[in-house]
Amino acid sequence: MLSPNSHVGWMLAHNAIRMEIEEMIQAMEASKKRGGIQKWEEIACVTKAWKTHYLHIHSHHSNKDAMLMPYLETRISYPDKLTSDHKELVAKLDRINAIVESLGQKEEGDSVTEVFGELREYQGLMLPHLKEEEVSRAYFEPPEIGEITQRILAVAPKVEMGSFIVCQGINEFRNGFMECPIQTMRC
Repeated sequence: MLSPNSHVGWMLAHNAIRMEIEEMIQAMEASKKRGGIQKWEEIACVTKAWKTHYLHIHSHHSNKDAMLMPYLETRISYPDKLTSDHKELVAKLDRINAIVESLGQKEEGDSVTEVFGELREYQGLMLPHLKEEEVSRAYFEPPEIGEITQRILAVAPKVEMGSFIVCQGINEFRNGFMECPIQTMRC
């Protein structure tokens, strides 16, 4: 069952991040079962998926720091741990990025194993971090966060918006998230 706030933009953005990580791990598991990345097309696909996620996360963090954090801090004392977590997450992102950039330059089975292991560690860091951020959501009403979410979405790169929409499903995005307050109109 979904929590009452599971359709708030904040949660939807985090769900998109969770989805991307899980799908990359599933893809790497499938590649591992085949004995590694076999063709240059697969290397290009893994690289593109990773670069998209990498851009998404950097955008997510910078928008949160620039737009959301100042607002949150008007009402709550935001835990230092959540800000310091970003350093560890960025280091892990950069580590994975370096491995992904080296795909095809060494034995593929080793590269896949390395990416897979790093993605699992990254997931282990990111998922609890997202949960901790979501706890601070309890101090704000959906319309308050909705306004900030709309400002963030207005400047979000296409990859972030794409993930945001795909995670919800196009119909839910159109008919739920984008629904206008006036019931007879659609945004």
